[in-house]
Amino acid sequence: MRFMNITPLFPEQKDEVCQDLDRMFRQGIISEAAFMFKINPEGSPPVDKIAIFAPKFRAMCDTLRAINPAIPAGILLQSTMGHGWVQDSPPDSMQKMANAANKETLTRIICPLDQHFRDYIRKSVQDAMRLQPAFIMVDDDFRLFTGRDGCFCPAHIARFNAENGLAYDKEGLIAAIKQDKDLSLRYESFCADTITELAAIIREAIDSVDPSVPGSFCACGSDIKYAERQARALAGPNHPAIVRINNGYYNQDSTRQFPQRMFHTACSIAVLQGVEEILSEPDTCPHNQYSTPATMLNCHMAGSILEGCNGSKFWITGLRSWEPESGDAYRKILAQYQGFYHELERLRKQLRFVGTAIPLPGTAVQQQECIYAGQSLGSYQCFVHPFGRMGIPCNFTRDPAGLPVLLAGPQVPQFSDDELQAFLRAGMLIDGEAAEALDRRGFARYTGVTAGPFPDIKATWELLGQDRLRALPGDTLRQLRPLNDRVEVITTLVNSVSSASDDCTPIAPGTTRFRNELGGTIVALAGSARTGVTFGDFAFFSQSRKKLLLELLASIGPQPVSYPGTYELFTKAFAADGQLYFSIINLGRDELDDLPLDLMTTPTGIQTLTPDGQWQDLQWQQDDNNRVRIATTLRATTPYLLRFA
Repeated sequence: MRFMNITPLFPEQKDEVCQDLDRMFRQGIISEAAFMFKINPEGSPPVDKIAIFAPKFRAMCDTLRAINPAIPAGILLQSTMGHGWVQDSPPDSMQKMANAANKETLTRIICPLDQHFRDYIRKSVQDAMRLQPAFIMVDDDFRLFTGRDGCFCPAHIARFNAENGLAYDKEGLIAAIKQDKDLSLRYESFCADTITELAAIIREAIDSVDPSVPGSFCACGSDIKYAERQARALAGPNHPAIVRINNGYYNQDSTRQFPQRMFHTACSIAVLQGVEEILSEPDTCPHNQYSTPATMLNCHMAGSILEGCNGSKFWITGLRSWEPESGDAYRKILAQYQGFYHELERLRKQLRFVGTAIPLPGTAVQQQECIYAGQSLGSYQCFVHPFGRMGIPCNFTRDPAGLPVLLAGPQVPQFSDDELQAFLRAGMLIDGEAAEALDRRGFARYTGVTAGPFPDIKATWELLGQDRLRALPGDTLRQLRPLNDRVEVITTLVNSVSSASDDCTPIAPGTTRFRNELGGTIVALAGSARTGVTFGDFAFFSQSRKKLLLELLASIGPQPVSYPGTYELFTKAFAADGQLYFSIINLGRDELDDLPLDLMTTPTGIQTLTPDGQWQDLQWQQDDNNRVRIATTLRATTPYLLRFA
């Protein structure tokens, strides 16, 4: 795997920095070092930044080669167009970006069509190449969409008009794009092409000095749909395309969004099917533990590998000043878990998910999503929201391969009728929004229900027999209407005048189950998978609800392993090497000392993967009904992998 450390140019501390790189290389923490060059043009006329960086880079590389010549030393072009920082001073002579909202930060970002800028970049890269770097990587300010929403500067509009026989001004083009999706997608692709042209200029500059040097690329969220073409341009015909995806989790005050970040990771990878190497972004920005704990960095590394990344580009060395103590915890945990990462990588290449699947949008559908309409990377509004915290496996995949599918309403438009019919044949758990969307698509006969707006009546409770479950807020509910008496009503939403009263009036089904003519069992929930951390969301987050959900999932299809407890765990279930595996990240702040799991098959042994990559036997006992209790401690914000023989 490729582990790239972003390294500052600190010639005054060159011995300390290079000795640190050597230690990390020998421990397996890094495979290479990328020295940071911030080359976005500044000053009028532009300052020759390479002339400033060159002696520093030579000093660092001379020292590194003397200590360990085996460490590849490359260059990260950390800023080309610019990030838009207020401290930047772009040249007056160069065209700046301009978006529909006239965003002020774009006045400090250079348009990729500007010829002066293209000449500047070409010369800068050629001069950097004369320093003989092992590789060139372009950082993620190299974009037009994420946080920028495209470029509507005079240069872009004039060229788009000329190429398409149009006569728009800025205001007219913006108005037309909002009304015409086809035009919007054409303009998106045109803008992406102008970035790809700049990537080709960088590749030409590399080749003019040394064609053997590889080039790679860091993509951002909304730009991922165009990342492959840009990575190909930077790589050239003789090198693999390498993309670092935009899945960082820095400066977060909670672990609760981590499952969504892993879903985002999987969506990004799903779009890059033709890219040979994908790196994750376990960025600790601003590069110390006040932003990102070492335990979170470790979870991000492990989680990204399991989703399909081939390595990481990380920032564990401070870039403003030499502060080695700030990175000690990062280095310690990365060295400790090297064996764990490599075993995950080995298993990932052959794993097959079991139990259920959360489907990822395919590349063809992704290309039709419109960035200007706020669409990109699929929808985060899916069952990862509740299940990612409840310990119910969240297996993200482009190919469910006959597994029961968990589908929320915002995901339905991402799939064709044929794909949806395959899901319905395999069995599904759908929320109320999905039931409504599938009804509109003509699939009610297979779900067993039609669905629409919930009546203007307060749902006080959701009854499961005589048990009361908290009902979801009314604005998230859909009214489910069973089509026939073969539809089983599992729970009923009711209205009660008083919470103290046993008298209640039924409103509509809260949960239904139906076995359709295709052979699939479809469970529909009136509520929405759009959960967060509001009080109403605890209609999902309860022991009673989880027990019901696990029973319902088991009725849709076999669930080889499930966690029946109440700790906040992010889990996956898969098979590899002919054995069952269960990955766990404890998202909560509480340690779990006794792990209960429900297994379909009684194991002959249970093992855990140690940080150094060894399999260690665990002590366990079996209760009634195939429940095992494992004597192991799950520490907070720590990845685990169990194997069942």
